[in-house]
Amino acid sequence: MLEMLAQIHNLQLHVSGAQSVLNQEVDVSAGAATFEDLLSQLLASTGLSYRVDDGVLYISDSADVQIRYIQINYADADELLELIAGNGILSDQGSVMLDRRTNTLIVRDEPAGLAQVDVLLTELDVPVSQVLIEARIVSASLDTGRELGVRWGATSLSAAAGSVVDNSQFALELGHRDAGSVTAALIRDSRLLEWELSLLERRGQAELIARPRVMTQDNSPASISSGVRIPYQAQAGGTAGGSITQFVDAVLSLDVKPLITPDGRIIMDLSVRQDSVASGSGDTPAIDTNTVQTRVLIDNADTLVLGGIFREEQTEAVTGTPGLRSVPVIGPLFRRTVASERRTELLIFITPTIIPAP
Repeated sequence: MLEMLAQIHNLQLHVSGAQSVLNQEVDVSAGAATFEDLLSQLLASTGLSYRVDDGVLYISDSADVQIRYIQINYADADELLELIAGNGILSDQGSVMLDRRTNTLIVRDEPAGLAQVDVLLTELDVPVSQVLIEARIVSASLDTGRELGVRWGATSLSAAAGSVVDNSQFALELGHRDAGSVTAALIRDSRLLEWELSLLERRGQAELIARPRVMTQDNSPASISSGVRIPYQAQAGGTAGGSITQFVDAVLSLDVKPLITPDGRIIMDLSVRQDSVASGSGDTPAIDTNTVQTRVLIDNADTLVLGGIFREEQTEAVTGTPGLRSVPVIGPLFRRTVASERRTELLIFITPTIIPAP
């Protein structure tokens, strides 16, 4: 009966368990109109189960269902759980659960289903390469920024949204048209970069503000930020009145998601956000935020330079007659406070380096 059903529906037959079911005769009710109904009636008294997969009709003994405990070492166990449970890998008798405490998948199925799970995990639960992201955040004078842009061949990124800028060395895609005019350049020799920055610092033309580093897996996001917390006085609640000190953050943040290409290059999805304190009065500091999003394709260990991010620096210097300016009462007559403003450009140097999988 089973062989006849398989032939009628152009299926190969695979029986695991009692072979006698092949020749078993069964009374089929008139209501069994579908293929599934016929199989259910035929197997109802045998303790066998069935599944159809890729043109094969599998008949198996319920006793063949096994449980396997598989510890996940490298991949995301939740993603594997969803993949196994939702893509027809297991039979109708199969199930899969995740023990998060031990990061172990608990798979219950027939041998054929377990074999498919083994093949899947062999391909996916493997170590992947990582990417070391090193950033240098440099504050430079406007003239210095322009000079470096000319020397390094900077390309303007203030193009229309979605366009691709090709500097004959890298491709860059702008995410938002209103993000501001940002320039980019590529440095292939890291020794040149270190020499340039060291020389600029000695001349007082640039200052290395921060040099953060972060490691992330291939195709996984990472974040780097540097900033300050600005205190301000806020009114305290309740009937007592008074004021309390609160803080607002002003940060320069870099979100990056690297993707290693088959030829060993790196695609980076970049999002740069620059906060600055807005001018004007008020008890609570107002924060201006500029954001640039872009996609870059560069070679391994090359350095991408992003410029065109500006900030205002306000300084105060006290000058006067030495000795007399510090004398009480008459000191103010011999000293003065000079306030100055300076506009600087932030240069962000981003160097991704591939760390091969072990």
